[in-house]
Amino acid sequence: MSLHPPFPIAKLTRSLILGIGIALLPDSPRWFVKRGRLDDAAKALARIRGQPMDSSYIQEELAEIVANYEYESELIPQNRYIDSWAACFSGGLRNPASNLRRTILGTSLQMMQQWTGVNL
Repeated sequence: MSLHPPFPIAKLTRSLILGIGIALLPDSPRWFVKRGRLDDAAKALARIRGQPMDSSYIQEELAEIVANYEYESELIPQNRYIDSWAACFSGGLRNPASNLRRTILGTSLQMMQQWTGVNL
């Protein structure tokens, strides 16, 4: 006698739990900042942190998120969608700080993990 539920029921149950969990996730302040909606970002931060919107903690964190977004905008090409992907393959293999080396290292690690059965 098997105590495991039938496969379709188990799969449906897990997918329902995941779907409900996604629906209950709070909005991302970083997404709002990226779209220029700073008031909504402050509201989302206040909800996540459980503090009023005008608290200094919320304002400081929002300023940090905005500064981080502006810094990333300077580094990552914003012209076309393909340019941001091409930035992953810029640089050379001998430069430890190049994006190409980091991309190859990350994909190689993932490939080796799959080969060994780690499956993270």
